[in-house]
Amino acid sequence: MNKKGIELSVNFLVIVIISLVILSSGILIVRRYFSTAEDIKTQLDEQTERQIEASLGQGKMISVPFKRKTIGRGESDILGLGVLNIEDHRTEFNVNISLSSAYDKNKDLIDQNLAERIDI
Repeated sequence: MNKKGIELSVNFLVIVIISLVILSSGILIVRRYFSTAEDIKTQLDEQTERQIEASLGQGKMISVPFKRKTIGRGESDILGLGVLNIEDHRTEFNVNISLSSAYDKNKDLIDQNLAERIDI
């Protein structure tokens, strides 16, 4: 028997086993990360919904649970909005959003005309 051939086969098997262990560990870490992120998202959605329902329960017609939200350039976020329909039938509502103010990284106010031109 050729010892070099057997040694090469054993080394190959060891490398394959180590690779599978590392791959499995990576998959578990990614799965745990996304699972935790999904749980946090669900909790935030439930919290936002409770805030909207509490506000609408106080007789307000429109509820926005956030007074201020910071979203960086190129980023996106989901904001909750509640509207109380006092009509007897299903009604369509339109929401118009406009820029009220913008701030740079130093928290200095940016001129609104400039902010609209650079599409903040």
